[in-house]
Formats: sequence, C-alpha cells, structure tokens
Amino acid sequence: MQCYAKAYILDLLGSLFPDKSGLDVQLIFLPLLRDFKYAGKFSWGSVVLAYLYRELCRASKKGASEISCHLMLLQLWAWERLHIGHLKRFVTQE
Repeated sequence: MQCYAKAYILDLLGSLFPDKSGLDVQLIFLPLLRDFKYAGKFSWGSVVLAYLYRELCRASKKGASEISCHLMLLQLWAWERLHIGHLKRFVTQE
C-alpha cells in the first residue's frame, strides 16, 4: 500500500514541479518520500511558490522560449488576488 501511495505522491509532485517536457518527474523528490511523517512536515505550498518564482525568473531572461512550471497555479492566484476582469465589476446593480 505504501508503494502505491508513494507512486501517487510522486506523480502529484511531478504535476506540481514539471520539467519542460511535461512527461518526466524529477528524481530529486524521491529521498523526500522515504518517511511519510517527515515529508508531512514540509511546507509544500512554500516550495511550490518558490519553484514558480524561480521558473518565472528563468523565463524572463533573454533567449528563453519555454517555462516549466504549473501556470494554472499562477492563473488561479491572479484570479483570486488581482480582481482584474471579474464579471461582477461589469454587472450594473439596479
């Protein structure tokens, strides 16, 4: 059961920290899955945010043509925080 759980979590980590191909999972996460109790103490949200910032920085450099992060997370964050283009601003109240 733990083997299947680790495989599922590794797949989940692969979707949160994708490479540019979008098909591979980075093996740097394997040592983090040795002990579930220890892995549960990490601040995974902070790690995902730091990874997103690093990839946005890399994508902004001259000559960069790809980005390897989960841009849906950035879009959701922007939708929740920026309130630009929300429909409720354009609906008139009578």
